[in-house]
Amino acid sequence: MKDKYILTAESVTAGHPDKLCDTIADSVLDACLKEDPNARVACEVLATVGKILVAGELRTTASPDVETIVRQAVQRAGYDCNYHVEVRLHTQSPDIAEAVDGETLGAGDQGIMYGYACWETVELLPAPVVLANRITSLLTTCREEKLISGIGPDGKAQVSVQYAFGVPERVDTIVISCQHDADKDPTELREELRRLVIDRACHDLDGVRLSCVQFFTASALSILPMLLLEKPSLAAVTSAWLPIVYAGVFSGGVGYTLQILGQQLVPPTLASMILSLESVFAVLFGWLILHQALSARELLGCLVIFIAIVIAQLPSKDTSAA
Repeated sequence: MKDKYILTAESVTAGHPDKLCDTIADSVLDACLKEDPNARVACEVLATVGKILVAGELRTTASPDVETIVRQAVQRAGYDCNYHVEVRLHTQSPDIAEAVDGETLGAGDQGIMYGYACWETVELLPAPVVLANRITSLLTTCREEKLISGIGPDGKAQVSVQYAFGVPERVDTIVISCQHDADKDPTELREELRRLVIDRACHDLDGVRLSCVQFFTASALSILPMLLLEKPSLAAVTSAWLPIVYAGVFSGGVGYTLQILGQQLVPPTLASMILSLESVFAVLFGWLILHQALSARELLGCLVIFIAIVIAQLPSKDTSAA
């Protein structure tokens, strides 16, 4: 084994032409197997400007609506355009049918696949593969949730990781190819991809695990001073069960966990505003559960913050088509 070497992996989004054609072919196969579990399907798809061609051989009792399958797959991938669908599917030839029937099976298309399981990641896959898949998944999420405006469904990521003695040492290179509007500012897009895609893909952080560690660490650090400086009794703890559950478990435990998970793909400015909402609910539930008094000014402040956060999260008018 070499002391240092680089491994590279690539991943594409659902809107990439190769991925889209594979998705359509898989959908045709699924539709046939749904009606006929013994279906034999050899389906290939070609996509070009304004046209999608579905061709191949079938031996099945099913009658899939291929054009509808194609249009549904294209829509799910994120495209909204006009195109013609041509279907050239015919009955499986007797020669191929003879080769795949009986006890002795013939070989069809052949290929060489490379891959292995390892302990580098929790997915048990090599680090470049996991990072490339994370990037394309986040790229799709940013498009669907409109976190990055002006990008299209087609995208690709290539990640190169440097290894030392078989262990990932550092990320050497990340290349992202992203379909976008002609008037999209490249500098702005590069910064958005770095902040919302690359930074999040390259840190391996489990939000639930982090929250559990924080919760139990804070609990342990709070119990020790309590035992040293105070004289707690079971009756006192029992009488204060509601504030303990509310402030400790729901606020410090459940609330903090949901906060971490909910802000993973939120822009920092919007995330900081949403954090202000925590104080609103803390005050309101303190009023309802703990019976704390609120002045009219405090209630007005809660209302203003709540309205501002709602307005900040409303989708902006898309002017890219103009």
